[in-house]
Amino acid sequence: MPIQELQAKTTSTEFMEWKKFLNDFQKDPQLDHYYLAQIHYEIRRGHVLHPKQVKFEDSLIEFEKKSKKTAPHNSKNMWMGAVGLNKDEIDG
Repeated sequence: MPIQELQAKTTSTEFMEWKKFLNDFQKDPQLDHYYLAQIHYEIRRGHVLHPKQVKFEDSLIEFEKKSKKTAPHNSKNMWMGAVGLNKDEIDG
């Protein structure tokens, strides 16, 4: 379905409700997240020397949004590292 057709069929209230639903859906782990985490947990326990030290919580993925304030800073540091620059060299 083209985006223009979708925009014509969706009211702004429906759009805001979908946006809130998708945002909440990413924050709260669903049953399939737990199922996949359990699979990962069992596979990991099978490949380590001390399986009792593996924690199930380490297998759960946490979905976090990066704040707009920190995202450019992290991007800048990433690019500076990729091209071999040091922050002290630029800041002088």
